[in-house]
Amino acid sequence: MASKSTPANVHLDGAQIEQVQEFKYLGSVVQEKKVASSTDVHGRIGQAIAAFVSLKWCLWKRANISVKTKIHLFWTLILPILLYGSETWILLKQDLNKLEVFQMRCLRQILSISLCDRIRNETIRIRCDHQPTVVEVVQLRRLRWFRHICRMSITRTPYQLLWRKCPTEWKVQRAAPKKTWSKQIEEDLKKRRSTLCDAKAIAMDREAWKSVLSEVRNPAAPIAAYGLWRKPRPIVG
Repeated sequence: MASKSTPANVHLDGAQIEQVQEFKYLGSVVQEKKVASSTDVHGRIGQAIAAFVSLKWCLWKRANISVKTKIHLFWTLILPILLYGSETWILLKQDLNKLEVFQMRCLRQILSISLCDRIRNETIRIRCDHQPTVVEVVQLRRLRWFRHICRMSITRTPYQLLWRKCPTEWKVQRAAPKKTWSKQIEEDLKKRRSTLCDAKAIAMDREAWKSVLSEVRNPAAPIAAYGLWRKPRPIVG
């Protein structure tokens, strides 16, 4: 995959690899001109819908299964499909809206509540054990990945890509993405009155980092639902 002005000539085992404008790698779509993660979001929502519908009659519509159990299974079975790879997503406003709509439709079906009942989304979340929004969960997953990168060795590729400094003579191409992942992180941190450099220092202190994440986490939501406070695994340089 390369730009039109610089065709790629890559050979493997004597054969030239076909040049394409996009391909899927580890569940994510890699595109020549990728401005956001809209393609990934659309695909993830489609797969999550299929998984949710497949459990409709054997789980969600079963009256003998408690709402608490259904919500736990929703987080265990459906959300991982929806948010796979979301740590690296660059989201537009319409992407966030689509994710939010999917979550609320699922929660309403779990409670057997339709839009005609005219019950607010906030009330639905409270009835579902104080569920956080998908936007909050994505932000937390993204910031958790940011902390992992900050704790990596400076020789690791993710660390170098995040903290690289582009030469001053470089010019942004017209087709370049308007928002990068680091810019997305800056937006997440700005809401917590922090900067990239400040967060980098705080990331070395696990307890201090919890305070940063707590500002986005819904105080009423169960901590286990976010899956963020697991014991960190040591990162090998």
